[in-house]
Amino acid sequence: SCAALISSGRMGTTPFPIPSPQAPHNGGCHRPVSQGERPDRFLSEVNAIPPACVQQPLHVAEQMPDEKTTIVALLHDVVEDTSYSLRDIREMGFESDMVDALARLTHGKNVSYMDYVANIKENSMARTVKLADLRHNSDLTRLDEINEEALSRVEKYKAAIQLLSED
Repeated sequence: SCAALISSGRMGTTPFPIPSPQAPHNGGCHRPVSQGERPDRFLSEVNAIPPACVQQPLHVAEQMPDEKTTIVALLHDVVEDTSYSLRDIREMGFESDMVDALARLTHGKNVSYMDYVANIKENSMARTVKLADLRHNSDLTRLDEINEEALSRVEKYKAAIQLLSED
């Protein structure tokens, strides 16, 4: 997983490519660069990024119905997999409903997986993103090797999909 690669120190801590500081950069998402925001902070977190860590949020984002949910999908692993916090994201100018969705998509260390999923269910934007994320992660054809760990994860994801799909 991307998180495992990050914690091992084998890659930077950003799951998406960042433009060079020389390139015109407004941070994306229709927001201006904040005064004092430094592009080199972004660059300091980028090393050799495995393609799967870039492709996964892009694949999830492709499934989204609107711009806001697409942005949340692109950022859904950022807080867990990078040094960025929800506060950082809020200070970058993202709207509060998007930050709330990202907060729900961030799995707290002391929260059981199914409690985490139940919390996501209460936010329609987070729920939409997580369902697409789970469906993608459940696709065993994307794996080089299917082992017991992968099969166990898929069973966990099936339970999460069922919970999120209930009315």
